[in-house]
Amino acid sequence: MEKAWYKVWPEDVPRHFIFEDKVLENYVEEHATTNPDDTAVYFYGKTITYGELAEMYMQLAAQLHARGVGKGDTVALYMENSPQFIMAFLAVQRLGAIAVPMNPMFKRAELSHLLGDAEPKAIFIQENLLEHLCPILPEFPGLRIISTALTDFAPDYPELPMSFGPVERTISRLPGEERILELIHYDDPIPPANACLDDTAVLQYTSGTTGMPKGAELTHRNIVANAFSFRDGVRTKPRDRHLAAMPLFHVIGLVNCMGSPLCNGGTMMLFHRFVPDVILEAIHKLQIQHWVSTATMNIAVINHPNAANYDLSSLSGCLSGGAPVPKPIFERFYEVTRTRLLEGYGLSETTAQITMNFMENARVGSAGIPLMDADVRVVAIDDPTVEVPLGQQGELAFKGPMVMKGYWKNPEATAAAFVDGWFLSGDLGHMDEDGYVHISGRKKELIKSSGFSVFPNEVESIMHKHTAIKEVCVVGVAHDYRGEEVKAYIVLKDEAVGKVTEQDIVEWAKVHMAVYKYPRKVEFLSELPKTGSGKLLRRVLYERANQIQKT
Repeated sequence: MEKAWYKVWPEDVPRHFIFEDKVLENYVEEHATTNPDDTAVYFYGKTITYGELAEMYMQLAAQLHARGVGKGDTVALYMENSPQFIMAFLAVQRLGAIAVPMNPMFKRAELSHLLGDAEPKAIFIQENLLEHLCPILPEFPGLRIISTALTDFAPDYPELPMSFGPVERTISRLPGEERILELIHYDDPIPPANACLDDTAVLQYTSGTTGMPKGAELTHRNIVANAFSFRDGVRTKPRDRHLAAMPLFHVIGLVNCMGSPLCNGGTMMLFHRFVPDVILEAIHKLQIQHWVSTATMNIAVINHPNAANYDLSSLSGCLSGGAPVPKPIFERFYEVTRTRLLEGYGLSETTAQITMNFMENARVGSAGIPLMDADVRVVAIDDPTVEVPLGQQGELAFKGPMVMKGYWKNPEATAAAFVDGWFLSGDLGHMDEDGYVHISGRKKELIKSSGFSVFPNEVESIMHKHTAIKEVCVVGVAHDYRGEEVKAYIVLKDEAVGKVTEQDIVEWAKVHMAVYKYPRKVEFLSELPKTGSGKLLRRVLYERANQIQKT
């Protein structure tokens, strides 16, 4: 039977992907050979061509190889966004080794867990992060340290304001420590290790929103499949300019902001981090065409007091991930940018997006349709072997070339995540008659109030219609009579602070949604807790709300 989403599948997009025997690094090397002078990376005014990038990462790979790093070894990348991150990643790929991106906001305990689990032979690290590594170094004898400063590849005269500057090093050079700048000046590149598409390329650690991070084993096939799916979904072309302000350690930044432009001969317009003023100026000044964002970034742009002063008309496609985007945000985004926001859905385990809205048939409020060769079904919440009909709520399950191999050194977690070859996402939703996926929330976040199921995302979408609300997070709070009741944590827009009360919000919500669904408790916050990649930490607010309730 034909898949529901093929009814709306764009005519010029292939339904299936024909894989060449190439990994990401092979594509970069190919571009360096055919178009060496094309710009691969832009960094605040500093440009690196494909030819220059290939020369540097190949030299870096040779030096890693000389120090004992080979196929199948793991190498940690503990850095913020910088050209060095890209060089290190490609060097690791050339060796057939496994890259382990690490959140640069992690401190000693988190770093110790990841290093202990991944067991890297070497670590690329920013100098200002050495203070977190040094106290735990005795736990990891033999770990090779290759350091860099954020300013190593920054321009002397930036075209745009940089969110960083020279940082005085507080730790003496460690025994055996080497620097990237020292290692890229050896003219002895080595041939690629000829990694296979189904070899593990990346250990992508989950964000830890539901416990300790687990390492999702992403293959070269996973990365290439999503890189080209993004190209076809957003209609990117060689030499197009891609805004890369998402953290590269995160799967969206790694695949959409780095993998896709580099696979396709595009230009990464790389930024150290997302700063609204700088990003607006960059789109205006540099005529950026593609942007991968999060709901948090979208809100920051549309609420920027000077947004109307920037010409954002160069944007031709913006993919938003990380969290569902309420309809008012979609509408306001179009008013400000004059381009459509395309919502997608994915996880670390699906190598970023596995569903997305295509340019010509985007459906507001949905996470789009499955990508090339991806398969999606909705299964019963209490029995993942039973598929539910279209339109019925259940747990989303996936198959396809984007789905991970499994969890690193964790066969129990891997076995629990797959049923009959289908990856169980832990997310609830439904599929409509045209194959569009609609996300309701995490299975563990479902609120049961007076016997009814309340989906946090649905309540939040309605709450966003209130003109005073900037951000909102809904959680369930234990209640003796109802089982659970709904509580909303809200960040007000600046102009509403001190004017709108918690009770005002409750009374408004009572009018706009069912009696079991509206938030009976409201608490204002200055900001919502998020991961380093901007993903909402609902668990933190759930624990806070229920601790207050117990007290």
